[in-house]
Amino acid sequence: MNLSRRQICDRLKNESLLELAKRIASFSEKEAREHGLMSALPEPYNVLANAVDGRDWRIPHPISEVQEWKNHRNGFSGEKVGLSVRFDPFVDAALYCHFGRQGQRINPTVLVLTDYGPWESIVEEADSSGGSSDWALKQINEFLEGRALDTTGNNIVKAVTKKSNIEAVQRDFGCIEKAFGEHGLFLWNYFPFARGGKNAEGKEGLPAMGRGADLQWVTICERFLADFCKAVGAKKVAIAINQDVGRARKGRLLPLGIDVQTFEHPRSWGCTEKKRHNTENFRTFLCKK
Repeated sequence: MNLSRRQICDRLKNESLLELAKRIASFSEKEAREHGLMSALPEPYNVLANAVDGRDWRIPHPISEVQEWKNHRNGFSGEKVGLSVRFDPFVDAALYCHFGRQGQRINPTVLVLTDYGPWESIVEEADSSGGSSDWALKQINEFLEGRALDTTGNNIVKAVTKKSNIEAVQRDFGCIEKAFGEHGLFLWNYFPFARGGKNAEGKEGLPAMGRGADLQWVTICERFLADFCKAVGAKKVAIAINQDVGRARKGRLLPLGIDVQTFEHPRSWGCTEKKRHNTENFRTFLCKK
């Protein structure tokens, strides 16, 4: 894939999604703190969701200065359009697959993950370009090619394309876009900020969720999820968030009419007997009419 930001922006014109991106991106730091979204050490960064379709954008260098140019009306100022097209590269790549597809999607499914990843990893990757490239665009293209993905990304694309290894995915050009479109699969990250720190697993860098923690942030994230499901017409939701966040949201219900099931996180999908069972459980749900 060699998609331009313009090509991706032109597909993602859905007004409901644009409004959702604006709501997330425009959360001020003060509001985020009041609602518990920043109750983590290291602190998260609200730098992913974006509601501006600027064309000529380069990452600030160093990227650690991103908060200085981010404003809170539409999420980002001027032509500086953030670290995504709408939400984050995984979510945007899946959205791209759908909005170019002709015909009605059958039983659209949303696979819900925990978060996109840690802030320090984003800083390291983006700064390595010296501010000369569009980080989000690179991530989206690599996802659609099945390249440079972590374990989670690899296992998702293998499960959806029904390929036994990532090399087979890479050889079959366009198979990810085709499979996501045909299966009606969307991705969503439950916590839509970049988590703090550098650890991609566990609860470090995510809002407080232990005993006695203020869980207002869970209510807000549930609302974001419900609004995303409504915008894409989801009929099924596969919850594959980590165990800590799963316990924090226990008992929360999505709108009536949506079939919700819980699955092991995609890191636990794969080729061993147990991991293969986890993968097949998800595939069965994905193909359910």
